[in-house]
Amino acid sequence: MSKLSQFVLGAAGRSPTSIVNGFSAGGVSMATQYLDAFAKIILSGALVAGTYKELLSVTGAGVLSLCAGFTADTTTRTVGLKLVIDGETVFDAVTGNISIASVGIPVVGWFPGATVSATRGMELFVPFHSSLAISLKSSLNETDKLKLAVLYRLV
Repeated sequence: MSKLSQFVLGAAGRSPTSIVNGFSAGGVSMATQYLDAFAKIILSGALVAGTYKELLSVTGAGVLSLCAGFTADTTTRTVGLKLVIDGETVFDAVTGNISIASVGIPVVGWFPGATVSATRGMELFVPFHSSLAISLKSSLNETDKLKLAVLYRLV
């Protein structure tokens, strides 16, 4: 009998060494509305300006299918997101200034927009074999003003 892990974590499912998309160079952001409706949302807690804080740490094998860091209010700030898979940093970027709620930096997944034409997708299934860690940072000292949206499964 086959196991899901054979197909997801086999040769075609090797862990990435980097994720490159329109956000990986930094300086840009995108609306991430509606994520609260279907993703696991983790509030940032207390943040020190310019310093990453790990919000999610998973041990084991699995697949990340959605990852985005975004703002909770309209205070002007930048948002940084770092994704570490199997001990290797595969994504680390910071947005330009954001002053709109629910705008941020999507890394993995399908992001619903207000219209079909506003919906955007990127890397959809990112495997990890031993660990997954996601960190956020803000350009401000603040508490619970950033959110991390994730969907993942363990195999």
